[in-house]
Amino acid sequence: MKKWVVKGAYGENINVVTQLLRNRGIGEDAREEFLSPLPLAEYLKKMPGDFKESLKKAREEILIAIKDNRAIVIHGDYDADGICATAILYKTLTQTLGHAKVAYFLPNRFDHGYGLSPESVKEIAKLTKERFGVAGGLVITVDCGITAGQEVIESAKGLGFRVIITDHHQKGESDPRTEVVLWNDGVVGAGVALVLALVLGLRDEQLLSLAGIATVTDLAPLKGFNRALVKRTLALLNTNPPLGIKSLLDVSGGTNGEIGMYDLGYIIGPRLNASGRLDSAYDSLRLLLEDDSVEVTKIAQKLNAVNLERQEMTQKMFDLADELYVQDETSRVGNEPSLANSKIIITASEKFHEGVIGLVAGKLAQKYYKPAIAIAINGDVGKASGRSIPGVNIVDLLKHFEERFTGLGGH
Repeated sequence: MKKWVVKGAYGENINVVTQLLRNRGIGEDAREEFLSPLPLAEYLKKMPGDFKESLKKAREEILIAIKDNRAIVIHGDYDADGICATAILYKTLTQTLGHAKVAYFLPNRFDHGYGLSPESVKEIAKLTKERFGVAGGLVITVDCGITAGQEVIESAKGLGFRVIITDHHQKGESDPRTEVVLWNDGVVGAGVALVLALVLGLRDEQLLSLAGIATVTDLAPLKGFNRALVKRTLALLNTNPPLGIKSLLDVSGGTNGEIGMYDLGYIIGPRLNASGRLDSAYDSLRLLLEDDSVEVTKIAQKLNAVNLERQEMTQKMFDLADELYVQDETSRVGNEPSLANSKIIITASEKFHEGVIGLVAGKLAQKYYKPAIAIAINGDVGKASGRSIPGVNIVDLLKHFEERFTGLGGH
């Protein structure tokens, strides 16, 4: 259900554009920049001082690792933001800086869980040993890591790794103690990776478009740096799109004229996300890294098919979740507390697939205009994903019960 908030008119003599901007909280002082964003370089200058200081440290750490010919592993994430961030940094390190000892690792949500975990650290150690014949090196997280427990960081260090964390998700009470923590919640994970790539000398402008796609798919507010980035992304996609993105649009049926915001959010994003939801996200990453057009087309077709499967699964799960919610509402009688009549929806089932519970929660939140949590039950453990409504920070709410969770985070 959509909840319309009708704004009052500001006066009879105010034109439509001014009225629309004011309705969105854009006053006269911000109007010009909103309609005509500044160059990206100007927004980089305006970023917080502690972020820029960490950026300098991260650059130095990476250049030293390259100078010493150490292995570098990019630890990504399985959603579109993490996949795009991984591609940006991988291409920067291998193509711009010419470093040969670079690998990437994307956790599988079913085997490794989210973020930098004990399981993913073991996989990375195994990867560097098999690929480069060495133990240890430098791990750079993208779109994850800020909520990693200190014991995970220490386990990586114990295996010979230095660790740089780059992330944008909500912080815990304190940052992990490691070489560098590069954190900025004003941009997405791929945005942080892009800024790092730029200070490392990024020359491939097509990689900017990957950060722009991630900005839209991760629902970042389109102001300032984000707005300028997405504007530049749309220009790039309509003139010289990356091979993988062009192929993904082609197999999905193409666009109606110019590539626009709808294509980023509803065509490209879901297809990049689909593989990581149902299995492994590596196909989506390969799509962004592969140069062979025939191979890229095959990958794009596979991702399109997986997305269709994901759509069907999501609809079936939403129907079940909605049915469970309605049953709960109608089964409560008298003064017994009703979950359905509370201010939050919580629905759980062993039939839920953990890869799409976030989408189900989003559909519930949209239909009933309440924060919603969907939980996939597996034995005595449940994996949950939540979606909220404006004005309600669901992560902050859940922190009141943090002792009940084995892990908690989000943005």
